[in-house]
Amino acid sequence: MYQRKESAKNTYYPSFLCMEVDTPDYLDALMRMPFDERTEAAFLHEYIHYLQDLTTVSGNARIETIVDQVKWIVGDVAKHKNKLKLPLDPNDTWAYNMKPNASSLKLCKGDFKLKNKSGKDITPNIVTPVSFSLVNVTINLANGTHVKGGAQAIFIFQDKNGTEYKYAVGELAISESMAYLIENHIYTDVLAKGGDCPYMVVQKVTEYKLGRMLDDLSLIAICDICLMYSLPGNALYYLLEELQTISCQITPALIYLIGLGPTIGNRFGRNMPWICEYMKTNSLAKKQMCDYFTHPYWEQIETIIGRTFDDVLAYRTKRPTLFLDIACGGRLFRNEAFKTTIGTLGCLSVKTSADLVYNFLPRSCEGLKVDADWFLCLHQFYNLMFTSDAVRTDPHGNKYIEKECELKQWCHNCFTKKGEPDLTMTSYNCKCSPWLNTSPDKMAQCSFGRLWGAFDLLHIKKLKTKT
Repeated sequence: MYQRKESAKNTYYPSFLCMEVDTPDYLDALMRMPFDERTEAAFLHEYIHYLQDLTTVSGNARIETIVDQVKWIVGDVAKHKNKLKLPLDPNDTWAYNMKPNASSLKLCKGDFKLKNKSGKDITPNIVTPVSFSLVNVTINLANGTHVKGGAQAIFIFQDKNGTEYKYAVGELAISESMAYLIENHIYTDVLAKGGDCPYMVVQKVTEYKLGRMLDDLSLIAICDICLMYSLPGNALYYLLEELQTISCQITPALIYLIGLGPTIGNRFGRNMPWICEYMKTNSLAKKQMCDYFTHPYWEQIETIIGRTFDDVLAYRTKRPTLFLDIACGGRLFRNEAFKTTIGTLGCLSVKTSADLVYNFLPRSCEGLKVDADWFLCLHQFYNLMFTSDAVRTDPHGNKYIEKECELKQWCHNCFTKKGEPDLTMTSYNCKCSPWLNTSPDKMAQCSFGRLWGAFDLLHIKKLKTKT
């Protein structure tokens, strides 16, 4: 269910506002001086995903849905059951809005990488496009009913051997295509390109439907428009249909004019200007995200989150071509659009391969304090609940958790730096790991344990754990 966006070892975790960059460099001076181009390119690619989460309708909608799922765990599972069965599956329950939300998120996301019959990733090259069309799928509604509608955009293509593949185009392919286009426009071929799916999907579909090539900036504009709709794959289909009727030069300005105007909006039944829908989703995502941080453990994070979403709303509505401005700005240390954006909006959590954790606070939050590791803890909590990565079975058929804490090395470095006793250990689990039967006092020593306590999960009977 959960799909992370990644480029090599660089990763952005959607809806958790945190990214990991495969660099040992200190990032404090990132905007003031030139770094290694690989570091700059990797940071830019993942930061584009961060902005997509905050500054688009589909990104805000994903945040709303993910927080709903965490609320379900905390509110339903934690209070009405005394044991967690991992991994959790929201599709198995009719808890309020859970199943329809999980269904809508899947439709919105579409495919990331294609998989073979064994479930392993495959990376075919898109050689011969065959069709791009909307297909009817079952849509779950919150009242428990179902409807069928053309809610999925399917791209069928052949590889060099003539083997045919079917790919569901959604937010994942469009956002990855966009991040790759911006990164590669500035740092051409600095980072190795991943497979055509998802990084070349928008370009290949556009060339197929329009019968001509568009420049990078026009393709970036198309991606940006699509992410301003709840079903980005459908938006791509509708937008390309409109652009097919145009014989003159297609420019980014024309794409924004058509894509954000009433023509495409009416196809979605959008009865308001795009700014109004974005304001609505921004408000809902802000409230949802702030709901994480009401416990005293969280200190000033609720205030920082609220200000961040307010800043993003004001900034994005004044700069609808934000992503184009960054793409045209050149390398990061001299890219005024990038520097203005990160200076205004910040970046709340960045972890490097040297296990350093940073945050760049929004300008409006100067003087406040936030630990960037909270966001990494939220991601690990969600990952632990909803994936099978943490659960193993011993030779006797007993399940146990074998999940290394993603912040263990960072904690170790912090203890060493401060000259304090190291609470970590050299097994799969830190001895403060919340899924161990650890005392509240011990759990309070680490951010992940405090998160567990803030979510009132101390009474949950954890699985036996192998150490």
